[in-house]
Amino acid sequence: LAVECAPSGEFPFLYILYSDDAGNTWFSPYSLRGDRPSIDIVGSDIYLVYRRWSGLGTPDFYLTMVITYMSDGTVYSHGLGNPSGASEFTGVPRIAVVENGSERDIYVTVADYVTKNVYFWKSMDNGDTWSSPAVIARLTEVSEDYMALTASPHGIYFVYSDNRMQNYELWLRYYSQNAGSGEWEWSEPILLTNALGDSFQPVVRRDGDGYVHIAWSDFRNCRYEIYEMVLDGRGNTVKNDWKIANSTGKAVHPNMFIDSDNRVAVT
Repeated sequence: LAVECAPSGEFPFLYILYSDDAGNTWFSPYSLRGDRPSIDIVGSDIYLVYRRWSGLGTPDFYLTMVITYMSDGTVYSHGLGNPSGASEFTGVPRIAVVENGSERDIYVTVADYVTKNVYFWKSMDNGDTWSSPAVIARLTEVSEDYMALTASPHGIYFVYSDNRMQNYELWLRYYSQNAGSGEWEWSEPILLTNALGDSFQPVVRRDGDGYVHIAWSDFRNCRYEIYEMVLDGRGNTVKNDWKIANSTGKAVHPNMFIDSDNRVAVT
């Protein structure tokens, strides 16, 4: 668990809590100064990306950090500095990690509050070296509720909510290898929803058969309900969006897990 705590009038802190026995006992929290956490887990190793508060805590002093907390207790830190052209770098990060032979491929996106750009980094050697940042989207508004990232050896999937069409609708860009040139490249933005109400708070996962599952909170029926859709690896619809939560109140902030038998659980 990555828990953000911001006492009144103080800088925010993150606490990383870890259990290796299904939650019966917990190790002492690992703490650091920062906020906006996003985590991924490969084996027993924890990968965390967050905003670090440095300097005096003004927006100019934010820095996005990637932390690798290994199962043997070793902690590795990697800083991602301001991308060229960003006046500030105070955004919302997301992380996805893929096991690639003896290495781990790490992918990070950060949505910048000022420029509204979404920047993308990748490391193909477990964080030792990083690519230069690339802009993969430009949003009309930046919020923690508006983006999700997942990855597999065959592709990376970035889902985001944007109100360029008046309502907030979901869009997808995927990063895959071109069959002809062999180069890895981003797809054009693909519109996923076109409902009467807002669609936001997406979560995205890819199953073992290569299908991409997306769940989100939707206001099309004048109350927040959870919907899901299934795509193939190229963003084509396999199963249209359908309602999986029919609450008389407010259904928000979905999460998703897919096990080794491709059973999907949405909470």
